[in-house]
Amino acid sequence: MILQIPTIRFLRIFHSRILNKTILKIAVPSSFGMISQTAVMITDTAMVGSLGVTEQAATGLGGMIFWTLISFLFGGSIGIQIIAARRIGENNRFSAGLILTTGLIFFSIFGAILAITGYIFSPFLITVLTNKAEILELAVPFLQIRFLGIIFYLLNAVFAGFYDATGKTYISMSSSIAIALTNIILNWIMIFGNAGAPALGVKGAALASSIAGLAGFSILIIFIFQKSFRPFFQKDTRRFKSSVLQEILKIGFAPAMEGFFMHLAFLMFYRLAANISTVSVAATNIVVSIMSISFMPGYAFGIAATTLMGQAMGAKKFKLAEFAVKRSVNYASMLMGSLGINFIIFRRQIISFFTEDPDVMNEAVTALIIVSLAQVGDAYQLVMSSALRGAGLVNWVLRINASVSFLIMLPAAYFAGITLGFGTAGLWSSVFIWLICLGLLFNYKFKKGDWKKGVV
Repeated sequence: MILQIPTIRFLRIFHSRILNKTILKIAVPSSFGMISQTAVMITDTAMVGSLGVTEQAATGLGGMIFWTLISFLFGGSIGIQIIAARRIGENNRFSAGLILTTGLIFFSIFGAILAITGYIFSPFLITVLTNKAEILELAVPFLQIRFLGIIFYLLNAVFAGFYDATGKTYISMSSSIAIALTNIILNWIMIFGNAGAPALGVKGAALASSIAGLAGFSILIIFIFQKSFRPFFQKDTRRFKSSVLQEILKIGFAPAMEGFFMHLAFLMFYRLAANISTVSVAATNIVVSIMSISFMPGYAFGIAATTLMGQAMGAKKFKLAEFAVKRSVNYASMLMGSLGINFIIFRRQIISFFTEDPDVMNEAVTALIIVSLAQVGDAYQLVMSSALRGAGLVNWVLRINASVSFLIMLPAAYFAGITLGFGTAGLWSSVFIWLICLGLLFNYKFKKGDWKKGVV
């Protein structure tokens, strides 16, 4: 009888209930949005990979630096989602509207400043990670071009945080699809010189991604004028308010630092891979691209957990919040666990999509198997951390993420990959440990129940 209880509870995700339908209504469009974003990463990696190992390593390093630096600002998007969801749960649409417009104005200004400074300091940022001339020659212009289009990605994040807080994640999905299609088409044109355009190689990949951000922004700005959003976007809410910005920064600072530290940890992870070999960097870039596929369900159901947690807590419905999170993590675990199994079974076929180089293939295969075994732990850490942020425990989640990343994951990566000489496989064994530890810690905190006291 004891063994049947968790099975029965898990099977509740297949029941036709209002809560399940609400979770899926939020998560499924988010999943499709993530599929679109993942398609961009995969096609970028595959198309650039066809140019050579050095090109793949250069875009991997440049891309990781780009996302590390702007991940701090993306915390503002998470802050917007958390606060807006809580205000909507409190039936305070005026405040939710002010959150959107204040965020748009602030990130427009800051994005322009970041574009200029990022372009100027791109050579320095690349040399921090590698001194290999062949990589520097390609990675520097790649990163500079990516910075020129950064403002649209920041504004997209602000809009997405607001739309996701309302539960209408299909809007973010539409933007993501537009970005993906634009990026893939422009990659085909600009990387290889099709349709009469010059072949720009790595520079073409960066330019395609920058322009694609504008396409996504165009979709998002259209939806705000829909009838259903008019209560949020009245004349009185179309202005900047410093007190609202302080609120966004207060809640968004911890998620911002969390994203920054996570990407910084992976920058150092890439640095360790670069110390091993260019092949190791290329293999790591491929595995990161593949794992972004399994990341999708966790991210999508994390959005559902954050939105429903915020709205339910705003309405003082704590039991509903608890049920929503548990169901969300069950959905994510089932999907991500299934993907992990398929990654192991079809590992060589999947990796062959990115590269035919036998050395890169062998390095990537072992790493993919290792990290695929931790997919359920990844599901728990993604959904539970999102839920705890939605409850207001942003600082606690930050401390745990930073501690596990820098005190456990990176030392383990150095010890196994460098000291013991296990190479790429040793590096990725540390990611397995990282995901399992985070999943256990976040699950423990949620079960403890003190998140019910969180204030936003």
